[in-house]
Amino acid sequence: MRFNFHKFDRIMAQLEDLELPRREYQTEMMDMPVVGYFITDDEINAELASGSNFEGSKARIYEYFLEPHSQKEKADFLKNEYGTGGRSHALSGSDHSSQDHDAKGLRYKKSGCEEVKLSWTQVAARVDDLVKLDRYLSPKAMAQRQAILDAKMELDSTLERAKELIDDFCQDEYDSPADFEDLSKIGIGYTTVTDDEIPIQAYANLEDFRIERYLDGTLIDSRQYDSLQALIENELEDLDFSDLIDVTDEQVAMVQQKEQGWHYQVGDTVYLDDTAFLVEKITDREVQLRDPTLLYPIFRAENREQFERLLNDDERNHSLRGIAEVPGQPVAEEIKSSSEITQEHRYLVVACHHIANGIDEKLDYHTLEEVEKAAHGYLAGS
Repeated sequence: MRFNFHKFDRIMAQLEDLELPRREYQTEMMDMPVVGYFITDDEINAELASGSNFEGSKARIYEYFLEPHSQKEKADFLKNEYGTGGRSHALSGSDHSSQDHDAKGLRYKKSGCEEVKLSWTQVAARVDDLVKLDRYLSPKAMAQRQAILDAKMELDSTLERAKELIDDFCQDEYDSPADFEDLSKIGIGYTTVTDDEIPIQAYANLEDFRIERYLDGTLIDSRQYDSLQALIENELEDLDFSDLIDVTDEQVAMVQQKEQGWHYQVGDTVYLDDTAFLVEKITDREVQLRDPTLLYPIFRAENREQFERLLNDDERNHSLRGIAEVPGQPVAEEIKSSSEITQEHRYLVVACHHIANGIDEKLDYHTLEEVEKAAHGYLAGS
């Protein structure tokens, strides 16, 4: 069984209301007027708060309107930011709504509604109000922006601390301030080593959080950290000149060997990946190679930097270091076509057996070494 509970104070107020005198109004209107559909201010403001069609425009517009600019400057900024274009489903997600914009301003259309036109000056005034009322960005976007600003302030503070430590070191060590023009390469150490006066330079990279040391332009040491704070704690708070310019005999020998350079030319035999190749062509950018053991010429190309690294991996190539080029030897030659190579180096092996046709195989070879190898193979029955 369910029971009804009554509140006597509410019942009493309702009874007293019944005793109040009633007013009567007269009208000649027979029917309620028909109110047409229209585009609301809320719809327009919501669409404006979405920014233009370009990525990142919402943030750019917001930041610009926080700065002190005249209304004309703001209108011109919006005109440039929006450009010319438009989009559908612009108002309340309606299928039959759109927004178009050009140099004159914005135009809103919605099925059954009168078109709304706004000049860029009017658009700027609306965006200005939305920003001032904290209605241009959503609460979530505002929180994200604040978090980014806080992180940036912290990073700026950390960066200033790093620069202060570097500058103090340079003032104490060299009696001169540090140069912060390029934060990815701040000089913190320089001297020369050996009788050849090979330069060694040390740099602090505040953008990528590392210390780099170069011997005669060759990177010999890179100490990488996960953050600027870690770089400060592990390096910058205890910079030591002797540590920055310290090099080993092996590092010096490596650089001296590099200075000798590679001297290779067309026709040389080189060894890459434990395979012998002939150098067929050398250009400013690459070296083209051919494996002489292959029946048909197949070329391999390596850029020169990679090629010289590969040369260094095989001791058989070390004879090419420090050898001067032969006078008059061209640096680059054109690759001969397959037919030209065949005509220039043509050796014929014919295998004959007692069969009806007499000859069952006939192959061209490019070198005598290949001929001998093939001939021995036939004699051995392979």
